[in-house]
Amino acid sequence: MRHKRLPAGPGRLACALVLLACLLAAGRAGAEQAPAAYPPNETLWYGVYVRGQKIGAAESSWKAPGGTDGIGGSGPAYALRMDLSFQSQGREVSISSEESYRFAPEPPHELIEVRSTESGGRQVVLRRTPDGYVVTATDGDEIVEKPLPEAASLNLETFDAARRFFAAGPIPGATLTVPALFLSELAMGHQTYTVKAVRRATAGGVPLTVYEAMLTADLVPWEGLMVVDGGGRLLSTVFGGSLELRLEPEDVAKKPDLAVDLFALGEAPVDAPLGNPKRIGRLTLAAHGPEVGRLANGPGQSVTPGGAPDTVRLTTGPGQGGASRRTSADDLTENLAATPRYPASDPRVQALARQAADGETDPGRLSGRLATFVAAYVRDVFLPEPKSALDILASPDGDCTEHALLYVTLARSLGLPAREVFGLAYMGDEAQAFGGHAWAEVIVDGLWRPVDPTFGEEIADPARIRTGEGMAGALSHLAISKELKLTLIQLIPAQKK
Repeated sequence: MRHKRLPAGPGRLACALVLLACLLAAGRAGAEQAPAAYPPNETLWYGVYVRGQKIGAAESSWKAPGGTDGIGGSGPAYALRMDLSFQSQGREVSISSEESYRFAPEPPHELIEVRSTESGGRQVVLRRTPDGYVVTATDGDEIVEKPLPEAASLNLETFDAARRFFAAGPIPGATLTVPALFLSELAMGHQTYTVKAVRRATAGGVPLTVYEAMLTADLVPWEGLMVVDGGGRLLSTVFGGSLELRLEPEDVAKKPDLAVDLFALGEAPVDAPLGNPKRIGRLTLAAHGPEVGRLANGPGQSVTPGGAPDTVRLTTGPGQGGASRRTSADDLTENLAATPRYPASDPRVQALARQAADGETDPGRLSGRLATFVAAYVRDVFLPEPKSALDILASPDGDCTEHALLYVTLARSLGLPAREVFGLAYMGDEAQAFGGHAWAEVIVDGLWRPVDPTFGEEIADPARIRTGEGMAGALSHLAISKELKLTLIQLIPAQKK
């Protein structure tokens, strides 16, 4: 067959993802720990952006050795699908691409096949044959086939090398160079990861070690800046200053009108450090931003005009919120109900609720006991995809959303009306910013009381901004946090007990 390079069509956007394949297969555990042999099965979703404009979503699926999720037969496998839609020269353009890697079931899990398909029909396949590896590219009537013996260096260990590199805790300046397959070039080459910075961050109320690294390749002229967590999971990346991927929940990644950075979780900087949130008695801030008009009074929060355009004055702490703290008969009924999201009548939930209560029946003390129980019961791990309440019982790990969901479910099971709340919470003086957070509110003595089951706070500290309850509150957070900036007006320390 003729040996010529095929033209790389619009699907060349997908090639940047190919460079990241070994990172996209990283395991769910984002907590700092020794790197596991291989991560467990996982599906991650990424929003795809060009110059800040969302143009589609990418789905990354990994099947570990011995996994049974249907990808790639009996051996370990990785699959990536990307769907893009954008305007070009006045017309709507849609592009899709799929790529899959299959490995042998037995160690060292040699590469069996790589298959890449783009909308328009272009296909590239690398296969292991008795005579070695052969790559075949098809684009309409054009067919290219060539041997690629260098592909023998690709096995599951090299595919997983980048995840293990970051999970091992590299320092700034550390580098890793690994073999890489460049399907657009029908060739083998190398890609190099260089750690540029290491910092601490908070996502979903969970502290993380975050690595900023540069990814370069010897066969393509791309440079990528990536952000990776302490478990080796890719959080975001920017290629060529324009193509960007952001780790997002599936429902957010698929929505073209939700262009957000959920790792930053809508960070809002504040102009002065606040110290330990638990030592704050009352906090007053000026909030500046185009959507601050959405902020409203709520339990523990009072909102008044700020005296300037796009500015409001926030005061948070015990007793704030006025009439919004009071409850009605409808509040009691609605927030005691067992629902698919809050399966309070499930026997498994009821058993755990009894364990958490440990005989306590006083509503005030019980609400606090639940907060400390959930904080200890759920292991802190940042999860890009939220769990259901029953999933948390089966595998008790997660971030602030899992803590809040489990708290509300257990509280309702024990007869305490409760609801989830979303907003922003202070992430500490190192970040000097507020980041996305979820907590809960429970009715005690006819009033809504904020509690924080992530941090085990029986009464939530004032260093937070409430955007609303339920899913409406979560969506309001995404809007309000955009371009939000905060100015400290007054901080009154908590009284010493």
